[in-house]
Amino acid sequence: METVNTFYSKRVWLNPNNSPSTGNIIAFDGIETIDGKPYISQFFKISDCYHIANIHKAEYDTEEDFLNKMILMRDEINLFIEHLKNKKENKDE
Repeated sequence: METVNTFYSKRVWLNPNNSPSTGNIIAFDGIETIDGKPYISQFFKISDCYHIANIHKAEYDTEEDFLNKMILMRDEINLFIEHLKNKKENKDE
């Protein structure tokens, strides 16, 4: 029997409600108990209609390792967003 203690669980849809696309983000932090043994389950999943990227805390990662992965990913996403904004602004001129 598996039990879960959930500390954080959120799903965000990436498309408007009237869109046929199913893109979403799921973020989860909790403790799962399997065969009487608790383990930390943390992941950030990004999906669209055809593909899924699941960034998870590996068994050998510490929670700090996983946090650092998430910070690095956030920083790179922010840089990419800035690139796209700058590209758009240059096109609009």
